[in-house]
Amino acid sequence: MKAETWLPILTLVLGWAGAQVTEVLKDRRASNRERQARQAELQRTTLLALQDVLLDLTNLVDKAAFTLSVSTREHPNEEAKTEAAREEWAARRRLWEATSKARLLVSRVEDDEARKQATLLLNIANGAGDFRLDEAAQAFEEVQAGYSQVVDRLGELIRKRY
Repeated sequence: MKAETWLPILTLVLGWAGAQVTEVLKDRRASNRERQARQAELQRTTLLALQDVLLDLTNLVDKAAFTLSVSTREHPNEEAKTEAAREEWAARRRLWEATSKARLLVSRVEDDEARKQATLLLNIANGAGDFRLDEAAQAFEEVQAGYSQVVDRLGELIRKRY
């Protein structure tokens, strides 16, 4: 076969192969960009939801700490003791649910510092059910301080990254 015959065929085949490789690379880059955009949106949504859950959690810690710190023995009759026990159980349950939801969201946070701060806050909040009255105010202050730090970090992440 002469060069006049095989050179155009070779050029055609190489051009077609080059176009296919280029197309595959473009598709891969587009897929990666879409995946990264989805991940960023998921992370942003998670951080916003976590801020809301942590606000609810701090309010529940306040309520739970003072509800649970009052002993059922201090009530004058059995009906009052039963009602206090119901309120105590409901406060513990709400606190547990909020803490569980927050832990789920914290597990999805990519930033190590934010995850560490939120976990510390959750550990303090988890103990709210065991506070005595004299510990309640101090514990609530710790939760408030931890809440401020975590929310500040989450806000910074949302503004700068997402």
